[in-house]
Formats: sequence, C-alpha cells, structure tokens
Amino acid sequence: MNKIMPKYAPVLIVALSFLFVRCTMGGENKDKMAETTTDTMTNTNMSATTTTAPTPANQTTVSDTAAMKNMPANSVVKPNPAKKGKKGKVSITMSENKAASNAAAAAADNEGYYTNVYPAYPGGQKALEDYFAKNVQYPQDATDNGVEGTVNVSFAVDESGKISGVKTTNSTIGYGLEEEAKRVISKMPAWTPGSLKGKNVKTRYSIPVRFELSE
Repeated sequence: MNKIMPKYAPVLIVALSFLFVRCTMGGENKDKMAETTTDTMTNTNMSATTTTAPTPANQTTVSDTAAMKNMPANSVVKPNPAKKGKKGKVSITMSENKAASNAAAAAADNEGYYTNVYPAYPGGQKALEDYFAKNVQYPQDATDNGVEGTVNVSFAVDESGKISGVKTTNSTIGYGLEEEAKRVISKMPAWTPGSLKGKNVKTRYSIPVRFELSE
C-alpha cells in the first residue's frame, strides 16, 4: 500500500485540485445567478409599482370637456359660469341688397344658384330684426350653462321667394343654438327673390345669428 500511494500521488493531487476548482467556480456562478435573479425581481417590482401621475385637480382633460352636458367634442365654446341664468338676446345682420357689378360676379353655381345676387326680406332690415325678436327663444340649455356665440345660417331663396336648404356653416357650438337659428329661419315668410337683368333667379344667402347673454 505504501508503495502504491507514491506512485499515484501526482494523479490524486491533480484530481483533488480539479475538484477544488470546480467547486469554487460553481459557488461563484451560483452567486452570480443569485445576483441576476435579485436584479430581475427588483426591476419587475419597480415596473409593477410605477403608475401614471394623476391629473392635477385644476386641469381639464379633453375627455372631461367632451363629456360636459350636451357639449359636442368639437365645440368652439365653453360654458361661462358667470353668465349662467342671464337673460338672452339675439341680433342679426343682413347683407346689402345689390345687383352684381359684372358678369363674372353674377355667374351661377353648378346648381343654378347665384351668391352675388341678393334677395330681400319683406320690409327690409328692421322687419327682419323684428321677426327674430318675436320668434327666437334663447335655448334654455344654453342659458343654464352660460353659453353664447354666433351661428352662421345659409339658405336658398328660389325664384318665388320660398326658403329651402337651411343649414349652419360654422363650427359647432351646441346647447341648442344651431337648432334654434335654423328653426326660426326655416319659418320665415317668403322673401323678395333676387333679380338679374329683370328676371327672378335662385340665390343663396346667409345670416349670422348672434346669441348673447346680458352681463
């Protein structure tokens, strides 16, 4: 036995050294794996606890604005709390009735309507203002929310003076303003039709209807 041990001593030493190195490296790898696992868990926890900062209390978001009562998302006005419940009034303007100055200005569109030949409300500007004063009802929803603005209403007047094709051409205000302006204009009596070279023609006309609340 004593004779065999010296013979195999170098082999045993190498084998023991190899096992020692493997054990040492294995421990280091385990430590590295543990560190990696810890880092991953930490990052995961950080991601899980990250939240979006809350919107400040005094900041109105797009969705909040669009959600306001009867207020379209594309509305060009916002309710004015200072004017809630105030008395409403309506004013209008009417383009001057005049003949086209030249043939180009008097050309009809592809539907046969003229835009630079003007019809006339019976009785003129004062009569039209009186008609609006007697017939317009300021929308209650607009009054309750302090909403005002100008509604541009376009319509056609045929050769006999009849009103048709009433529509709004402005960005939406809402709260019933567009509907009321169209309602009142649709019920107007027949106009004096536009005339070109002594002949009645179809025309298009527009009236800006201004809804205002008193201070």
